[in-house]
Amino acid sequence: MHYNFCRIHQSLTTTRPDGKRIKQTPAMAAGVATQAWSVYELVALLDPPKSTDPLPRGGTCRAAQAQDSDLRKCLPGTGADQHK
Repeated sequence: MHYNFCRIHQSLTTTRPDGKRIKQTPAMAAGVATQAWSVYELVALLDPPKSTDPLPRGGTCRAAQAQDSDLRKCLPGTGADQHK
């Protein structure tokens, strides 16, 4: 996507009859886009993440469950800091 919509290609630069040079992306040259997209516009097309929880949940791996428990003890508002 970045290659076709955001990146200006030197080989696609054309010159208008008045002498002005037109720099284009492949999408612009193909007539799919009217301007080069910013990376922000490209990233805005991504779906939002399904979960915002940074800690792993569920599963059957005891190591992951132990790690989950240890991490929760360090987080403010959970674990040992409430018992002080």
